[in-house]
Amino acid sequence: MARLIRTSTVIEDCEAIVTNSEVMGSPIESYLVQHALVVLCAEMQQEIYKIVLHRAAQANDKQIANFVYNAAQRVLRSVGKSELAGFMGCFGQDEKEKFNQFMEDAAVTKYNNAVNNRHDVAHSSGVQVTFPELKEAVAAASGILQAMEDSLKKAGDAGPSG
Repeated sequence: MARLIRTSTVIEDCEAIVTNSEVMGSPIESYLVQHALVVLCAEMQQEIYKIVLHRAAQANDKQIANFVYNAAQRVLRSVGKSELAGFMGCFGQDEKEKFNQFMEDAAVTKYNNAVNNRHDVAHSSGVQVTFPELKEAVAAASGILQAMEDSLKKAGDAGPSG
């Protein structure tokens, strides 16, 4: 199952605008990339909630599933890799270690750069990120979601993406 569909669609649409107009290299291109960074981080958070809800539902207890989902929304405040590792630690040290083992350093760096850039867009003066760099971050983000899902799987579970 494809991940980060909204983000991918935003990137495709923004790239089409840049390609089909005379805005390449202009501030407008930068604004479009910055918008896509915000969408990426927002969608990551929503995808993480889906993974957590799917796993919580396996308890076959609606109240527990609701509690876990609502607690996740309160606990997960940032989608940076270190924050995600800490969040995974809430499920147990083994899950956190599995999550960290699934990660490649280069992918984590690309992903964290995107998250940090999103923070600068929201709280500072903006950033200069290219569409190719953003696409690499999206691929890394997808890998992070898969690592999270794999770390939380029970035996025999296909997960929300499969």
